[in-house]
Amino acid sequence: ISQYGRAIVLEDDLVTSPLFLSYMNAALNQYENCNQVMQINGYMFPVQFDTQSDADFLTFAASWGWATWERAWKKFDEKATGWERLLTDEKLRNTFDLEGSYNYSQLLVSQMQGKIDSWALRWYWSMFCAEGLILYPKSTFVQNNGFDGTGTHCSSSEGLIFQTPDFQNLNAQNLDRWIWPEGVEKSLNAHNAVVKFFAMRLVNGLSHRMGLMNNALMQLQSENQRLQQQVSLRKTQEPLHQKNNNYCTLFDSSYLAHGLALYESIRKTGEVFHLYVVCFDELSYRVLAQMKLPSM
Repeated sequence: ISQYGRAIVLEDDLVTSPLFLSYMNAALNQYENCNQVMQINGYMFPVQFDTQSDADFLTFAASWGWATWERAWKKFDEKATGWERLLTDEKLRNTFDLEGSYNYSQLLVSQMQGKIDSWALRWYWSMFCAEGLILYPKSTFVQNNGFDGTGTHCSSSEGLIFQTPDFQNLNAQNLDRWIWPEGVEKSLNAHNAVVKFFAMRLVNGLSHRMGLMNNALMQLQSENQRLQQQVSLRKTQEPLHQKNNNYCTLFDSSYLAHGLALYESIRKTGEVFHLYVVCFDELSYRVLAQMKLPSM
């Protein structure tokens, strides 16, 4: 980038449309001297919104086929100075997370704590702190084929969510002239469309997890019936002088599986016991109430 003053970055699992290079080079030329514009994006999320241009500005980054200039890359802060503010400043965190629709802040915190490794998160933070803009095409010029298990940061379960149907046909037309945004400012229409896309992704993910939990609940209820039969049989065989031990634990639904494992480990000892549970949320209470586990 120091030699040419600009760079276009592609990963080996990306597929580009015939218009990709034309768009990227034209945009790089168009905004070369506009310091507020810090990145050109080739990928666009599968969203639809009203626009009169071929591209629009957003305030967050994506790393599937992108470009920048040396002037902007000089602002890349490898140490993500000030990232700690995300831990305490709720307003800042909400803005960085696109109104809470995507957990960029937690990912950046994990990066700075050494739990994950991503330059893209620090680059996004660098542009965010510089109040930079990123130009996105109206329709994507990039498709990611790394959702087959070969991609480093790609989950196969989310592959279809981020893809655009009929990708090649969508970009089969030829353009002699690009229509750029009238002003250099964030597009509210594009922003709202992407926020809605991320929000729906969260809702769909929650629905999927609730389905898994309901299936697990049915399995636990079946196991509970078996346990009740075993406990009833054991009670008829227990000596009258056996000591009754009392235990107490507390958890919410996120630790429900741990609590059930604790119960099962005590039960397998064969001792007479009673386990008291303090439920920290409605879901954990409702599940345990329905299970009606003996000695709990």
